[in-house]
Amino acid sequence: MNTRKFASNSEEFMKSIPDEDAGITERMKFLGVPWNPIKDELVVRIPDLTEYLSSKREILSFTAACYDPVGFLVPAFMEMKIFLQNLWKDHYEWDEILDAAKRHEWQNITKSSVGGDVIHFPRYAFRRSSSTQLHIFTDASSKAYATAYVRSRRQEREETNLMFARCRLAPIAGMSIPRLELMGMLLGVRVGRFMKEQLELPDSAVHLWCDSKTVLYWARKPIDQLKMRFVQNRVREIQTATVQFHYVETNDNPADLATRGVAPHRLSQCSLWWKGPEWLKLNEEDWPRWNWKEEDIFEPDRTTEAADHEVETTNAVATMDNRFTETQNLHPPFGHFVNDKRFGRWNKLVAVTAMVLRFIKRIAKNSLTVLKRTSGNGHLSVDELREAEMCLIRQAQSEGDAKQIARWKLEWDAQNLWWISAGRMRDTRIYLPRHSHITELIILQQHEQSSHSGTDHVLANLNQKYWIPKGRATVKRTINRNCMPCRRWKAKTFKLPPMPQFPKVRVERNRPFSHVGLDYAGPLRVLTMEGSQKKWIALFTCLTTRAVHLELASSLSAESCLNVFRRFLARRGQPETVISDNGKNFLLSQRVIDLATERLARKKIKWKFIPDYAPW
Repeated sequence: MNTRKFASNSEEFMKSIPDEDAGITERMKFLGVPWNPIKDELVVRIPDLTEYLSSKREILSFTAACYDPVGFLVPAFMEMKIFLQNLWKDHYEWDEILDAAKRHEWQNITKSSVGGDVIHFPRYAFRRSSSTQLHIFTDASSKAYATAYVRSRRQEREETNLMFARCRLAPIAGMSIPRLELMGMLLGVRVGRFMKEQLELPDSAVHLWCDSKTVLYWARKPIDQLKMRFVQNRVREIQTATVQFHYVETNDNPADLATRGVAPHRLSQCSLWWKGPEWLKLNEEDWPRWNWKEEDIFEPDRTTEAADHEVETTNAVATMDNRFTETQNLHPPFGHFVNDKRFGRWNKLVAVTAMVLRFIKRIAKNSLTVLKRTSGNGHLSVDELREAEMCLIRQAQSEGDAKQIARWKLEWDAQNLWWISAGRMRDTRIYLPRHSHITELIILQQHEQSSHSGTDHVLANLNQKYWIPKGRATVKRTINRNCMPCRRWKAKTFKLPPMPQFPKVRVERNRPFSHVGLDYAGPLRVLTMEGSQKKWIALFTCLTTRAVHLELASSLSAESCLNVFRRFLARRGQPETVISDNGKNFLLSQRVIDLATERLARKKIKWKFIPDYAPW
């Protein structure tokens, strides 16, 4: 695209541009958005509702008429989008006339925007600095979930400006409020990642504000302690982002405006939407803080979706300073500093854990008495490996359920290190939860050491040191699922599908060559008086008697194909059916098919073609 005119908000720059090349007017567009270069403002006009809208098609056209790429007008159109979604729920067709109740509801929504409201906001938003921060506010309602992106610049003057906003309608099928709040937080994390990339702010701190204590509790909880798969998958992505989580009251949350909707004439004067909360301009120590207490842990009856188990209960105590929750389950708190699910072999997991313990002891300057066996240099010693095994076993036991203590009559050992079985051999049998990944690694290690022996042999070896509830079923399940050599040895051979029945022409008595198959063989090199030439053999086979008829084809042309078939008719008679393939040697061109079809139609011969690349 050739450059035609120049426009800028800088008066000095425009003075250097000739008058014939200057293109400044009060009505021009900047990346599709109306821009006033004199005031350096972006202008958005709400479309005028000049005519009566009576169908879903017209309402959608009106809703999409305003171009808003960054989402500044999300609150103004929220009620319209929710109304349009309700039309889908009621199964309205595109041009179906709305009933009286729907028309009255639409008039109440649009009566505040009949005048064609105009919203002005500055184009200039911020200047990059080392103190630039990104603030994201998320919220959700029963009809929508939204996120508003606000940026704070702390330099000579502290400023906040709305930069980006996104909103999604709640699914038509319905979803509980805690899950919608979680989807809003996930959307906020993605918006923060997107803005850091687009604005080139890789080192800027990202603060995410949410008014749902349930979602903040989920975001700080370890993934393996979340029971719902839906929550696990979204919290996993949220925890991968470098974000500082904060709690905000609903009245101070700009995203709440996006979920509820605001009239256009009120939105232009709404400071909370354009600038964020007033305290956002203050220093960080003056921001609102929420001290997470034990009574703030949510019970199911405190949520709107108790029947769906949206909030999980536990005896955990969470703090705002820690990203993950410290839990007290079966064992006193012990850090899960190694993700055992990333390992597939027990020996490797133990070695890595031992190296991590050595590193912890080194940075702690030998102040941890629990790591007294760790040497700190050289190869891993036997004591270090034993210490690592003890830590991993305690980690596995901490993943169990507290109800298992009474059910299996578990007790502490003499040193209060781990839970043991209360049987006659309790001093030598350590309790392992049956659903722990560490338990599976120990079973596989015993299975490999015993030369891939069966369930009984592996279970007997494990019972010398460990006790696993429902041990036989656990060992059998682990071996069958995770031992690939055993799965290959026990795998069944591929079972061929049942053969189909023969066609009728193969089993019924018919005249020889009434039903034939045709194919070409070659080319063959033939020495003639004119030199070496290529020849082909046309092979006709009877489908009933399996008799064979051969004809010489001089080429693969259409004329040669028809001549071969004519000689076959003269010698063997007229067949009823001819079956051939779609190979290039037979269907050299579409002309062959056209000529053959024209002549065969007169002789009442049916020609069938098998599928491309079929073996027979």
